Amino acid sequence: MTPDAFEAEVLRPSFDQPVLVDFLAQWCGPCQLLKPLLTQLAAEYSVPLVLVDIDQAPAIASQYGVQGVPDVRLFREGQVADRFVGMLPEPQLRQWLSQFAVSQVDRGLTEVADAQAAGRPEVAEALLEALRAQFPRHRQVILTTVSHWVQAQRWTEAEAFLSPLQGEDRAYYDLVQALRELMKLQQAVGVSSQHPLDEAFQEATQAALAGRYAEAFEGFLALVRKDRKYREDGARKAMIALFAILGEEHPLTRQYRQQLMMALY
Repeated sequence: MTPDAFEAEVLRPSFDQPVLVDFLAQWCGPCQLLKPLLTQLAAEYSVPLVLVDIDQAPAIASQYGVQGVPDVRLFREGQVADRFVGMLPEPQLRQWLSQFAVSQVDRGLTEVADAQAAGRPEVAEALLEALRAQFPRHRQVILTTVSHWVQAQRWTEAEAFLSPLQGEDRAYYDLVQALRELMKLQQAVGVSSQHPLDEAFQEATQAALAGRYAEAFEGFLALVRKDRKYREDGARKAMIALFAILGEEHPLTRQYRQQLMMALY
């Protein structure tokens, strides 16, 4: 990339919107790991991403003092507004980007939730379909879609949606297994065993399906403490499923995994 091209692709557009620049190199392993994630998130946050190979553009790398790669910078009004060097896990990268742009997935899911709360399931369905078309492998879109169908007891559609994901990488495998456990929970809600803990179990399950995860964790944790044998250790299994859905880096996963360990041992 020439300095003129950099000005045309980065500096001038940055006066209208933030522009991401990823300084990278072909020989850099972390660069190759970061690039697809950064590309995915740039699309989600509607931020242009410009890749600059420091070996092909040494003058630009020198001008901006690039010493190590990957070196990611966000430009606004022709200047570097922020930067980081090295790898960031996805949650931190999302947090960093959220300072400058809005996730189109977050915005879309908010619209879905508003439609559901307003009693307009057909609108929520259309919004979810549009999100799936644009972000077919986004974890939160997958989760919201399946939760939407599970709450409506549309088991066939939910399973048909999950089955192709079964052959994906390990992260999707765990998510699919967790969502199938969520389906089992919903099916169990309507089955009363006349056990005194049934009502608490159903309340925790409904909270999980509605995305009120802190409430769900509290409910399931209380059941673990009261009776491990209830529904064949169902409350603990439900918590494990929610950990997989939220991911290991989620604050609630960290908090309640520790509390679950304390309750078990």
